Amino acid sequence: MRLSEAPDAQPPAQLAAPAPAAAAAKLRIGIVLGSEHLRAWEASMLRRIRTSDYAEIVVAVLDEQNKDQRDALALQAAPGGAGGLLRAPLHAMVEALEAGIVCERDAFAWDDAGVRSGVETIKVNSSSGALELGVTIAVRIEALDLDVWVHLGGSLPGADLQQSSRYGVWRLTHDGWSADDATAAGFWPVCLDATVIESALVADRAGSSQTLATSVSGTNRYSVKLNRSALYWKISSLLPRTLEALHRAGAAVLVKEHRRPGSTGDTRRVPTAPQLAVHVGRNIRRRAGDFLHRHFALDRWVLLVHAGDEPCTAGAEFTTIIPPKDCFWADPHVVRKGDRYYVFIEELTFASGKGHISVLVLDDEGTPQGPATKVLERDYHLSYPCVFEHAGDFFMIPESSENRTVDLYRCIDFPSGWQHVATLLKDIDAVDTTVLEHEGQWWLFVGVRENEGASYCEELFVFHAPSLTDTHWTPHAANPVVSDVRRARPAGAMFRRGGKLYRPAQDCSVRYGYAVKLNEVTLLTPTDYAEAPVADLLPDWDWRVIATHTLAYTPGLTLIDALQPRLKL
Repeated sequence: MRLSEAPDAQPPAQLAAPAPAAAAAKLRIGIVLGSEHLRAWEASMLRRIRTSDYAEIVVAVLDEQNKDQRDALALQAAPGGAGGLLRAPLHAMVEALEAGIVCERDAFAWDDAGVRSGVETIKVNSSSGALELGVTIAVRIEALDLDVWVHLGGSLPGADLQQSSRYGVWRLTHDGWSADDATAAGFWPVCLDATVIESALVADRAGSSQTLATSVSGTNRYSVKLNRSALYWKISSLLPRTLEALHRAGAAVLVKEHRRPGSTGDTRRVPTAPQLAVHVGRNIRRRAGDFLHRHFALDRWVLLVHAGDEPCTAGAEFTTIIPPKDCFWADPHVVRKGDRYYVFIEELTFASGKGHISVLVLDDEGTPQGPATKVLERDYHLSYPCVFEHAGDFFMIPESSENRTVDLYRCIDFPSGWQHVATLLKDIDAVDTTVLEHEGQWWLFVGVRENEGASYCEELFVFHAPSLTDTHWTPHAANPVVSDVRRARPAGAMFRRGGKLYRPAQDCSVRYGYAVKLNEVTLLTPTDYAEAPVADLLPDWDWRVIATHTLAYTPGLTLIDALQPRLKL
């Protein structure tokens, strides 16, 4: 489908306008725990809150009745019951499959490094399935004047606890499960072959629940361990972000009701023998396929070009440009100068494994006018060369996440001479920075991961500044403006057509860089952002293509890249 054939996008509901800035006093937070021990994701999240300027943790309630329950291992099969004799060896096979997998930063490792030091701890016993305080403890807590309770384990708080803070009890969920339930953590999406996991921050107050924030993560379908770790590093940011927004803008940020995430489709806590058997078989098959791919194939990205005035999203209409055998070409960005198109690309040689920026010159028909030429190289990996023209000069922002910077270059000898102008962002884990000039402001759209161990592909952050060369970029008030693996990560330069603004994004739900989703930006201000999907470019036009993750358009030419693995020779 061509963009001109797509129906007009309907703008999403407008976000509520923020209230005046909140008072300087920090929010007062209480936490409910089901264990004296903390997992790494919990400790990191609480440490972020304790060291912030927007909130302080003043009390912890420890549910002693259930303190051992939340420490159960994921996938712990219940003894006995129907199929128990078969389930035990299958469970052992699941554990054996995971044993050799190294998780460099495991969200479920223990971390008790003084996160609760200096915080008053109140021990209670739940007896009726709900955490009730009792009169004496309720009076003590009432005097603390709490804003929010955070539930991290133990029995769910009863009505008295919900009513003892201004904004109720907040808890994290994923696929309908409570985040403190280790028996469900990350298993069902892998077992059921789901591509995404929906998570949420939910507030319980006065007998009702409200979804405060949501996120959609990709599933690592090769490993439960890796899947649950990435998921929990991702969702550990939902709570601090929402607390910060509440402190900054007041209760107005809690007015918007987010859509409640659903379940993957299975609500049983313990997998049955057939489910475990299917999981084990699928996992073995995937590992065998991965082994063969790593040893006998190369992941080769190629370019595809389409000549025409309208942006094209029909893969079958593109013509392929094959790179030399010793490298791949990806991340095309195109500009026109004179009677030629200049396509800047990531060029990565298989021998070095490190990318640099090269340029390929095309004529009006999209035919290469000679080989690719290297134009920018650093000691660290470079990719995604976002090239654009401003005030008569050409500029580039290549991806340099390995250097933890976002750098701006000016072209002093087109197309091959580039000079560093400024570091726009530093000490940031950012990929695929895309620049836009809009309504008198400059904007950076960046794929960011806030926690090491999470994915780069799931959250879009926006920054703005009055000048392109400004070194103090202001974060968007609604960051991350997109938290969805299906359309967060940038996939090429933004462009205007027919009075509308479009943003290409990667759909990484099936795999990294699986497809391109074209979104119409319907609202962009320093406080609000909205976009609506209008077209998809799926890798379905050629059996040799398994992914496509960048779209570059300028009037007269559309380019994409495609992943076409080939045998090692």
